[in-house]
Amino acid sequence: MIPQEHSLLWDKIRNFPIDDGSATITFSSKLAASQNWTAAFTQKAIDEYRKFIFLCCILEGGAAPSKSVDEVWHLHLTYTRSYWIDLCRNTLGKDIHHYPSTGGSKEEARHRLWHAETLGAYREVFGSDAPAEIWQGNADEARGPQGISFSWNASTIAAVLVLLLPFLFIWIRYNTLTPFSLGGPHFLVFFPVFGIAVIVAYVLYRTDVSWQVSRLVKASFSDDVSPFQVASLLYGKHRALQAAIVDLMNRGFLNFDNNNRFIVKKDNYSPDAGEVNPLIPAYEEAGDGSTYSYEELMGNWYDRSKFTDPFLAGLERLSDKPEPFFPGYVLHAVFILVAGGRMIQGILNDKPIGNLVGELFLIGIVFIFITRLYSRKRLVREKADKFFKNHLKRGEDVKAQLVSKYVLQGPPAISGFAEGALLVGIFAAYAPEGLQDKNTWSSSSSSSDGSGSSCGGGSSCGSSCGGCSGGN
Repeated sequence: MIPQEHSLLWDKIRNFPIDDGSATITFSSKLAASQNWTAAFTQKAIDEYRKFIFLCCILEGGAAPSKSVDEVWHLHLTYTRSYWIDLCRNTLGKDIHHYPSTGGSKEEARHRLWHAETLGAYREVFGSDAPAEIWQGNADEARGPQGISFSWNASTIAAVLVLLLPFLFIWIRYNTLTPFSLGGPHFLVFFPVFGIAVIVAYVLYRTDVSWQVSRLVKASFSDDVSPFQVASLLYGKHRALQAAIVDLMNRGFLNFDNNNRFIVKKDNYSPDAGEVNPLIPAYEEAGDGSTYSYEELMGNWYDRSKFTDPFLAGLERLSDKPEPFFPGYVLHAVFILVAGGRMIQGILNDKPIGNLVGELFLIGIVFIFITRLYSRKRLVREKADKFFKNHLKRGEDVKAQLVSKYVLQGPPAISGFAEGALLVGIFAAYAPEGLQDKNTWSSSSSSSDGSGSSCGGGSSCGSSCGGCSGGN
């Protein structure tokens, strides 16, 4: 359902007049003619475009359009006054920029992940699935909002075969396929075999999940993802801020005063169009010689929107999504049901169950360990960490290497840094937070009143669209 705090915005977007009643050729008729759409389909596409714009405004990571919605967006961008003035400035109070796809299989995979996230958000916000005829045209391979799917591949088939082995064992050994017909000593032989089979089957399934996570992580890292954004994903806002501070210190833009506060130094600074350090905008506004404590830098310089990337934000949301019961916990349930059923059978027949409880305890500990080892959160972090290490460019200069090393290693990476000891002492109170920090993900869209499209005033973006930036 539409969040109460956004209901007024939605009413404005829903009632926004896209068609100019005085025009000889209206927007909708031009859209229908250019795309060879029926009038009914055109109106539905426009309605979904309104919903897409709403999602762009309220979602932290922005939204990705379908092909049909993108066609509406492209045409609307050519109506520059209607889009930039009437819609963005006067209705939304912010600019929604169009980011074109750069093309290639990797970019396409990233877009599919973002599109899947958008479909999940659509369901949560509007209370229903996005209409397939509008939203699924270029997303047949999207695997749902969680980005992970169950399929009958080699791993899952092998898992099923492994689960059958304990039953094959008791059929050969005891001439039965029903473990509940076994005597006590025989069941105590069967149960560890069954427990091991369940664990192996679970590992096989999670190996497939691990492969899918690797694919999504690889698709989420583009060449323009900065080490600061990676630090925010892997270790939270403090590691990200610290990496940015280390970079400024290493470049001579910050130093320490006599009170061990950070002092702004602008003697050697000159603006760089390729700047990626998220603290630079705040640094440029600060006066030369002004001083700040770490807490003041966090409070006054740190802008969450500049430390995130919509695709990396999708990974964070992926890691936080609860596992579905099937197939995520079905093996746990089967294991517990077999053990619980046998215990009830023993109690009803006045048989001892102590040995079975002991076996359940030991196997359960192993099962819990394996479950934690293959948790989605752990997989996302480990795969992202590994990919970032492999992604570091060989041609990085020493300064860039220092930032990347700090992201991955923390304080040990600056042991040889001239002011390293002081930095380590200041940073020591702020431990990395892994993927637990919920406040590192925020808006990246502009809230200014300026106009202009990153697509060049609405020109074609090629075969697919990258999407929009995030909301407030």
